[in-house]
This record gives sequence, structure tokens and C-alpha cells, in this order.
Amino acid sequence: MTTEAVSYEETIAQVIALIKGAQLDVLRTFDLKSACACGPDNVCPHHGVAPCDCQLTVLLVYGSHDGPVMLTGHACDGRIWFSLGNTS
Repeated sequence: MTTEAVSYEETIAQVIALIKGAQLDVLRTFDLKSACACGPDNVCPHHGVAPCDCQLTVLLVYGSHDGPVMLTGHACDGRIWFSLGNTS
């Protein structure tokens, strides 16, 4: 079995499409790459190296429940982790 590498942005787009396909609303609220680009010398706040190769995106997912659920995607060194949390 062969696996093909998928970029972080492609992965986030796929996750957003899956969320919308489940009839939920999603709002992308934060993007670390944009935040790092504003910092001095594009230094990574997590590893302290430049240029920063990390990505962090916060998605707020809305359904029929009270308030959104927070889904965070974090990528570094070619790996992507997701975590789920309640915003309240």
C-alpha cells in the first residue's frame, strides 16, 4: 500500500469539507503561519527556528448544540495532529 503526502492546507480543506458534509457549519478563526509571518524574522514560537515550518489552525464547528466546538490542527516536521475541545 502506498500513501501519498498531502499538504497541510489540503488536509485542512478536506476536514472542512467533511464537517460541512455532516451538515455542520465551520469557521476558520486562526492561522499560525500568518501570525509567524508578522513576527521578527519569521521565528517559530514553538521551536525557536527560522523560518517557521509549523502550522496551527483553529476551526470553530457549529451544530445544533450550544456554542461551537473547537477543532485545532497543528502541523510540524511533516506530521499533523488534531485536537477537539469545548469553547465554553
